[in-house]
Amino acid sequence: MQRAIEENIEEANEQIEDIDKELADSTDPDVREKQQRRRYLNERLEDREEELQNAREDAAISLSRAGPVAYNQDALEYTIEQFRDREESGQEPPDIPEWWLDQLLDDGECICGTDIESEEEKREHLEHFKEKITEAASNSVNGRRKVQRALDRGDDLVSEAKERKRRVEDIKDDIDDINEELREISADSALNSPLHVQN
Repeated sequence: MQRAIEENIEEANEQIEDIDKELADSTDPDVREKQQRRRYLNERLEDREEELQNAREDAAISLSRAGPVAYNQDALEYTIEQFRDREESGQEPPDIPEWWLDQLLDDGECICGTDIESEEEKREHLEHFKEKITEAASNSVNGRRKVQRALDRGDDLVSEAKERKRRVEDIKDDIDDINEELREISADSALNSPLHVQN
């Protein structure tokens, strides 16, 4: 059965080659022009099919990169919202610049007027406060920044995946157009071929 199918395909290809040769040798300029157009379209079709394969691979890679971030987008947005809520409700450490605390320690006097140079316990308290507040603020800012970067990167990856999918669709549309034009040329050539049997 398989052998018979292969023989039929081989026979059909030989017939196509014979018709192509006959048409290429035609004295009719329209026929020659169509044959040239067919050759051009077949070459273009081959190129576009290769481009389609590459575009599909690119789209798959983009989707695999964008998928996890897109899947977790709601969680990332929720996390950013929680950072904002904590800031607005005062749960986040105050935004006290480290340089300002250093200046208080260097000057030896608190903003309330207490001499922190002579009162060791108050100085230690301010130094401890500086360490805690700086570390907490740094962790909070860094955490928020990392989440925001992941969210932004995710948006970029999703946009890239969509663009690559559009490219695949554009190439497929072009391939469909080429195949349609080839079918039209074939149908027209078959009707005008001397091998065409008219009733």
